[in-house]
This record gives sequence, structure tokens and C-alpha cells, in this order.
Amino acid sequence: MSGAINERDGPVKVLIVDDHRMVVDGLRAILEQTQDVVIVGEASSGQEAVSMAQSLEPDVVIMDISMPGMDGIEATRLIRKGKGHTQVLALTMYKNGSFVNEMMQAGARGFILKNTGRQELLEAIMAVDRGFRYLSNEVRQHLEQEAKARKGGDNRASVGLTPREKEVVLLMIKDHSTNEIAEKLSLSPSTVETHRKNIRSKLGVHTTAALVKYAMERGWQA
Repeated sequence: MSGAINERDGPVKVLIVDDHRMVVDGLRAILEQTQDVVIVGEASSGQEAVSMAQSLEPDVVIMDISMPGMDGIEATRLIRKGKGHTQVLALTMYKNGSFVNEMMQAGARGFILKNTGRQELLEAIMAVDRGFRYLSNEVRQHLEQEAKARKGGDNRASVGLTPREKEVVLLMIKDHSTNEIAEKLSLSPSTVETHRKNIRSKLGVHTTAALVKYAMERGWQA
């Protein structure tokens, strides 16, 4: 954990963002047991999260990543672009390095898994609220394993896609040709080819099936 300490009086105001009702209810049941946290709202999509973060100004947003439409990565990026003090804690079932890096690049301060226990959840909320970075032990261990694997030959960088690259991916997994993608996005074919090359390089994937898997994990809809 690292960062400047943010002292406060009163409970941490939390906004819960997840498109699964059971997850939201579970988080609410846990957080309502402590006086250190108050839930100020619930959102079920990235778009709703951005809007509610602007109006409610929570201290911490507990953000799911895989959601239809605007995913948690883009929602985090937009929330952190605002002028408010809101911090984002990613909560997901996926622990791969790509997710962690994309969320951190978008501005998240912490990353924990949905199987985390009550104590770690509260520790993570308090940490990111105070300006620290927080990675759960399980996530940290997985990143260390991935780092060792990269040293063994897989040296691609786990870098997130740009919004334009996401658009290209969604068309690629529908088997659109370079020219078709160029026409739909008002780009030149050479620009599309550059995007395709960058996508493959960033993700280390070379088949449509692998791209479909990548998109599905993030809840993207083609």
C-alpha cells in the first residue's frame, strides 16, 4: 500500500456498483454491520455509476469490472477524471494481471476478489479511502506468478485497450474485415490495421476465440 493519508471524521461513504443483485445484497449485509461505513447508493451499470458518483460524491466506489455496456474500467476512468475526491476499489472474480493493470491505469486504488472475507473488504475500503493502494493477498500472489511466467518467455505487457481499440475488438469478434471496420468507424484501412496489430500485441492473442474470451470476461457485448 502506498499514497498520501486522507484523514476524515465520520464514516466512509460507499457506492456499490455491480450488476448482480446477490453481490450487492451480500456487500450491503457486510457493510451495514460496521459503523465505519455508510452505503449512500447502489448502481448496476457503469453509466449509472458515473452519474451517481457525480451526484452523491461517495468516498469510495466498490466497482465491479464485468458489466454490460460501459464496463467498470471505463466507469473508473470517468469517475477519476472528475474533480471529486472519490476513490475506486475494484471487486471482481478475475485476478489476472491484465485486469489489475487496466483498473489501476484507469485510476482505481485497490483490487480485491469477490471471494474476499469481511475483514479484508473493510481493510481495503479504509486503505483506499486514506489514499493507499491495496491489492488482496491472493491477487498479489497471482501477479507474482504471472511475473515469473513472463520471465520464462512471455514478455508482453499487460496494458489496457483504448476506447477505440475496444470498438475494433467488438467488430473483430463479429468477423468484420478490415475494410468493414474502417467503414463503420470512419477510419482508414491502414489505421484499422494498426489498431489490430496493437490489440494483438497488448493482449498477446492471435485468434478470434481468444478475443471473444477477453471480451466476455469484461462483459462486453458485441
